[in-house]
Amino acid sequence: MNVSSVMTSERTKRLVISAMFLAIALVVRTFFRMYIPLFGESGMRIGIHGIFSAVPAILFGPVYGAIVSGLTDFIGFHLSPTGGAWLPQLTLTAALGGFVRGGLWMLLQKRRNARVRDIVVVVSVILLSTGLFGMASFTSDGITRDFYEPYTLGSYVNDEDRTVWLIDREQIDTAQMSTASRMAIYNSIYTENPAARLRDFIMLLSTMIGSGAFGLLLVGVDWLVNRFIIKDETGFSTLSLLVAMMAAAVLVSTLNTMVLRTVLPAWRLLPFTVLWLPRVMQTAATTILMTYIISLLLIALKKSPYQRW
Repeated sequence: MNVSSVMTSERTKRLVISAMFLAIALVVRTFFRMYIPLFGESGMRIGIHGIFSAVPAILFGPVYGAIVSGLTDFIGFHLSPTGGAWLPQLTLTAALGGFVRGGLWMLLQKRRNARVRDIVVVVSVILLSTGLFGMASFTSDGITRDFYEPYTLGSYVNDEDRTVWLIDREQIDTAQMSTASRMAIYNSIYTENPAARLRDFIMLLSTMIGSGAFGLLLVGVDWLVNRFIIKDETGFSTLSLLVAMMAAAVLVSTLNTMVLRTVLPAWRLLPFTVLWLPRVMQTAATTILMTYIISLLLIALKKSPYQRW
């Protein structure tokens, strides 16, 4: 058998397997899912079809992952519409998620679990300590979301129809503030909306704290699962898969929240974080469960005669 025939056979096998998982994902998506209302809309979808739509990305790479994830969203919507029009942006984000998932797994799959664990721990500790240090500095210097309110003199609309807020800068004394607080003031006080920019800095620190704590939680969960449930001896890196799955899931959830916020009138009135946080928390919990189910499937596959899949 020549090289061309081997490549054709391999490509055909991948297409058939991907189509099989696509079909399973569509069936599960149609009959085994539920929606949780969020601020008057069907804001959160809970289902396990992601287990099957993610497998082609893990087995065959980002291109197959993008195709299967995108088709799962597109065909799944038309098989079982949930109300409202089809949004191509959501299909594109689903495809992007499949691509990112497969690409990250290609980069991480040969890393040993201990190595990946060390990297995640170091990054998480840096994020957590930096966020805590910055938040402690803000607290000691009295930097809050309403810090600029006593110094606000008024506002006006500029030539670009944007509101510019006037701040009495001379009354703000930063001499005794910490470096972190001074940087936040200097980088916000000269903007069109200093209060909004300062709130962004506070949110950034909160996000760093949350991300660092969540990273350490993932490492702890992975250690417990590997020690008491999976007990794999093949060297499969469950944490690498968890990182790839989680990064793609959070990206898709974030982009989808941004899209839905532009098309749902009720959501436009709410802060992004209020909409994003419950969605991403639900996504994270579901992704952890799906990751370890996929891990068990791939470990079993690795031990089987069909491990070349």
